Amino acid sequence: MNWFAVTVAALSLTGCSIRKMALKSMGGALSNASDEYARDEDPELVKGALPFSLKVMETILRETPRDASLLLNLTKGFTQYGFGFLLPDAEELERVML
Repeated sequence: MNWFAVTVAALSLTGCSIRKMALKSMGGALSNASDEYARDEDPELVKGALPFSLKVMETILRETPRDASLLLNLTKGFTQYGFGFLLPDAEELERVML
């Protein structure tokens, strides 16, 4: 009976570690995707896809809040999205409203 408890405890500890590694790996892969968005020649496709990637990265960040690479790439992604898509729309709206 003791071996069973030890085995279950060991597997649960390993599972947590594997989960963190998988999340970190997934966060890294998504972070690299932001470079792909910058190279894409279809801005409307990027405008539609980037928010989804940012939301997924935010979800991973909740589980790995000290992942410096993910934090940096999220910051880059939100900045690029804001300057590339939101600011021009806001400026156009402001011009129309005046």
